[in-house]
Amino acid sequence: MVVVVGALAVLLNHRQTLLADAAGAEAHWHDRIAAVGGEAAYQELGRATAGETQQTKHEQAHAFGGELFTLEGVAGLSVCDSSFDYGCYHEFLGRAIAAMGLSALPLLDQACFSALANSPLSCQHGLGHGIVASLGYTSGALQDALAACHSLPDNDPIAGCDGGVFMEYNFATMLVGQARTRPLGADPFAPCSTLAVGYRAGCYFWQPQWWIAALQPDTGSNIFAKMGEWCAQSGTYRTECFEGIGYMAAPESGYVEAKAAALCASASAERPAQDICIRVAGGFIHHQGFAPLQGIESRL
Repeated sequence: MVVVVGALAVLLNHRQTLLADAAGAEAHWHDRIAAVGGEAAYQELGRATAGETQQTKHEQAHAFGGELFTLEGVAGLSVCDSSFDYGCYHEFLGRAIAAMGLSALPLLDQACFSALANSPLSCQHGLGHGIVASLGYTSGALQDALAACHSLPDNDPIAGCDGGVFMEYNFATMLVGQARTRPLGADPFAPCSTLAVGYRAGCYFWQPQWWIAALQPDTGSNIFAKMGEWCAQSGTYRTECFEGIGYMAAPESGYVEAKAAALCASASAERPAQDICIRVAGGFIHHQGFAPLQGIESRL
């Protein structure tokens, strides 16, 4: 499925990194799509990024996806695929909603299921980014964005549209030149604790992604220990919270299982919490994408 870039570590920093040379990357792919068409240019993208890091690939796919929508419109979505941790989908859909408005959500959602039949929730994640960028970054807009996600058929409360909403709310990745990490206030659980019950599970899952960025410049085991302390206090959503830590442990460990397990151990001395964390981290390491989130919703 999503979310997020290795998907989540990349998702944490992908937009900020890309912005350093966003204009150049977007201009390049704009010219190539205009010259040879989306499909041929997408093949060029694969060749051009071969051997690059997963983060670089994802960043370039974002640049490509935005220009693909600009030049080919909704029909261009079929060019994107699961390569590059779904970066093409994420930027394409964010741009599409920004341009077409929320009334286009049913059309874009159907396009997701047509274009990515095996993992449409990864495509829906991009819709979540675009919805927040369209509605705004206030707490009220967050509730409205989640309601829009839940109006979509087959939306997943963690891995689909909701995940994109929480990521965009926390990082404003769609605000070109203005991407930022939401500051950490007195309540580390905000906004999760104030959301309607149906939105909380996804919020607690994605909260560690934000915590890692908000707790900088602290790093590594210190951050995981703090996150574990908070997750232990998250009550009903303790499992989702430790799953979120596991999802972040994978990219933070460089996708090395032993290192991810060590980070999970830093998060909690309790074996059940460690097991939750390690299970999700291991799934992510083996899939390098949103696939490990499949099935989490069945427990909610």
